[in-house]
Amino acid sequence: SHLRVGSFQFAALQDDSKVLSDLLDYTIQRHYPDRDLSLNPAITLLTAVMEQQIACVVEWMRVGFIHGVM
Repeated sequence: SHLRVGSFQFAALQDDSKVLSDLLDYTIQRHYPDRDLSLNPAITLLTAVMEQQIACVVEWMRVGFIHGVM
């Protein structure tokens, strides 16, 4: 699947909680099925995405790549 932050932003701006909830559930089931969702699924997803983004940026910076959007 190809998910973007904008997919979540669009659903939120449309005030469509059903689409937002479905998108959240799909994303977690598809990409993070092993995560513990007992506390808060949205925070669980955000934490997982942040961890991966941090690891990616660290590797790019490690090899000397610098970009303003990182």
